[in-house]
Amino acid sequence: GRGRGRQESTVVPYINKAQSAFTRGLTTVRNSIPDPATIASTTKSALATARSTTTHVTKTISREFKGLTSSELEQVMLKATRPDDTPVKGKHVERLVGVTYQVSGRFDLYSSVLRKLWKKMLEDDWRTKIKSLYVLHRFSSDGAPDHQQNLKLRLRELRRSRDPKTKEKYFNTKLFLKGTVTADNKAFRDFLARYAHYVFLRVQTFSGMFIEIAPPDTPPQRNERPSKSKSPQRPAPPTPPSSPLPSRQVLEGAKLLCQSASQACVLKDGEVCENTAIAVERIAADMIGLTTAVAVSLNRCLKPHKGS
Repeated sequence: GRGRGRQESTVVPYINKAQSAFTRGLTTVRNSIPDPATIASTTKSALATARSTTTHVTKTISREFKGLTSSELEQVMLKATRPDDTPVKGKHVERLVGVTYQVSGRFDLYSSVLRKLWKKMLEDDWRTKIKSLYVLHRFSSDGAPDHQQNLKLRLRELRRSRDPKTKEKYFNTKLFLKGTVTADNKAFRDFLARYAHYVFLRVQTFSGMFIEIAPPDTPPQRNERPSKSKSPQRPAPPTPPSSPLPSRQVLEGAKLLCQSASQACVLKDGEVCENTAIAVERIAADMIGLTTAVAVSLNRCLKPHKGS
């Protein structure tokens, strides 16, 4: 019929047509995306390798730094606690206390320091004993805040533990006062007892700035956006004071510390010298800080607050 004699048209399927630039681009992108399972496996392996490498490097640096710090501390501590009439030099105190600001609070710095100080406290000469106490006092009052809690805990733990060499508990006052009976040692024995009681109590009870009594101010919170609801808003309840009163335990500790300070600061006949003078001076500085912290805490609690 009608189709006879006509040339049959050739139908070219769509798939055989040349791909457009857009289609080729999609195909390239699709082929370039890696398999999700491969990504997960590679990422997991990379994280494990990075974690292992970081841990190894951190341990290596920590070990080397601790070794260097321990060796340097040993030398400075030896100079600071010499058995002579010259009081502890400021540069030695600054170097010893300065280490606490160089080492991260994640590292246990005071376990080694306290053992070294205790070893010096057991020497016979009273001047080495009082200088060792003074260094411990300065660690407590001026050490880095990141290490303050660690210092308190470590001293408490050691006072419950026994020294393998002496078989006695660390920082035992009786053992501390024991030594060669000489005229000088006998003359300053009572002061050493009073000062040791104060320092041990201060280290175990309070940090340098007495934040247990008056914590640092917290930054004010940003005001929340007002609600768009047209319904009447209820008045906000009164907010409590920003800083509650210190606990009874903390106040009792402050009372005991003041009593101990009042006894240690009284120098009897024959006890006046440069080494005892700098110890009393440091106790007086503590009392200023303690009374200031109490005043700040009371002022915060008595201050009117919202809703009152």
